Amino acid sequence: DAIKAYQGIQLPIIAALILNGNNKDENVQDERIEDFHAVVISGFRIEGGKVVELYIHDDRIGPYIKVHPGGNFSEWRNKWVEEGSPYKKIFVDKLLIPVYPKIRLNFPRIYSVYLDAKREGEKYNISAQLFLTTIRDYKQFLLDHDFDNKEEVLIKPMPKFLWIIRHCSNEVKLFDLVYDGTAVFADRSIMDISYHDLENSISSLALED
Repeated sequence: DAIKAYQGIQLPIIAALILNGNNKDENVQDERIEDFHAVVISGFRIEGGKVVELYIHDDRIGPYIKVHPGGNFSEWRNKWVEEGSPYKKIFVDKLLIPVYPKIRLNFPRIYSVYLDAKREGEKYNISAQLFLTTIRDYKQFLLDHDFDNKEEVLIKPMPKFLWIIRHCSNEVKLFDLVYDGTAVFADRSIMDISYHDLENSISSLALED
């Protein structure tokens, strides 16, 4: 969720890793080894709304290396744990994200709000996604979509950075909850955008029938 949230604004996400394995040096009494490493997460692949693969830049094994989850993405599977490697497990210790100081509403605070919205939406088979964007990119996106009070929204002054919680039904956009990314707390959304995508989809199906 953190990777998806920050990738939209193209912030580099650094993963601090712990590499566990067995030392093959017979002169070393303690066979267990633990090394530390860091890589940059450069992308991901989604299937069915879930991240199934990460792509990383690793200065020791190369760019665009594929990473698969070991159950979930707190444990990784990639070239570090292939046959012949001394390492058997890779764990993510932490993510380091160099956030612009003006983005005061950090991920943990908005994430709790997102989880509440996600759980509520699931009751009605509605999915939710969270991402950070700039006002320029968001308004550019809104230009290509139909929603309530479009002209009023597009000329309205907004903060430079925005957190968006987007609700969808079968990948059709329903509405956005917009939060001020420069605020300290996510007390309430500064705007709700209700899309007409679902209405247009229903109208198109009716015409086809």
